[in-house]
Amino acid sequence: MDIKYFKVKYGFDETQYCQITSEELPKAYGMFLSQEGNGIFSDGTAIRAKDIIRIEPDWHKVRGWNKGWKMELEDYEDIKPLERSYQETQSQAKEIAEYAMKNGKMSLLSKPMSEIKELLGFDKIEKQPEIKKISDDLVNKFKI
Repeated sequence: MDIKYFKVKYGFDETQYCQITSEELPKAYGMFLSQEGNGIFSDGTAIRAKDIIRIEPDWHKVRGWNKGWKMELEDYEDIKPLERSYQETQSQAKEIAEYAMKNGKMSLLSKPMSEIKELLGFDKIEKQPEIKKISDDLVNKFKI
């Protein structure tokens, strides 16, 4: 399994974030989209849903950079090959969270993402080529 790292930003200071893996991403998106409730993540951080500002890839963790490192042009070129995979993971987590909210299955979001995808048969669903092209174009145009 490919482990991806993300930040759940809950403040405007650079240190105000929770570090999670993709396994907790649906839970974070569920909180972010509903703006209700509280959550405790695997790093021990407790966050109120209404305080979540942004969910983004944690490139510093992925590349092993110091937390205070200011990314430069070469760093952005270094992560470019990974961006699409991270965007797809974020998109899947958001879809799972929206499904759980729409169908009243919020308890589903307490499970790891890999388990949820297996339960829902998420990986088996193939998008139609036209829809896939449109969604890929949108992902590229509007970076998630």
